Amino acid sequence: MVRRTMGCLAAGVFLLDRGSKMLLENCSLELLPGLLSLRPARNTGAALSLMNGSPVLITVLTALLSLALLIVCFRTRWDKLTGTALSLLLGGALGNLCDRLFFGYVIDFIDMKLFICNVADIAVTFGAILLAVRLLFGKDDHGKHCA
Repeated sequence: MVRRTMGCLAAGVFLLDRGSKMLLENCSLELLPGLLSLRPARNTGAALSLMNGSPVLITVLTALLSLALLIVCFRTRWDKLTGTALSLLLGGALGNLCDRLFFGYVIDFIDMKLFICNVADIAVTFGAILLAVRLLFGKDDHGKHCA
């Protein structure tokens, strides 16, 4: 996958995440009663509020992960699936890192009753799923399965 395309996808995820957080930061809206609503929440932990109360550690880990993803994304040409997965991971990681650096917490707003998340979290989740699919079921250039 072309590096420019990967950069555009990562930037698009980042901008969509930032824009949605700014647009919905003071919004409270019930979309599907009892199932889905939009409401802002502060998350000082990691995904699903894990490691809550360790914002400095999570910020450092997110920054290191983002740096590693930047290096991995742009040092090699990737196939479309892997490039898409890495771009989603990078855009989402940078979106949440931006929140942690500027606010000390991540702004979540998509409340699905079992958990609350944001656009960056969704991008990271789909990126991880795509990468897992590629690693488990994809074929390398010689027709052999990866992994």
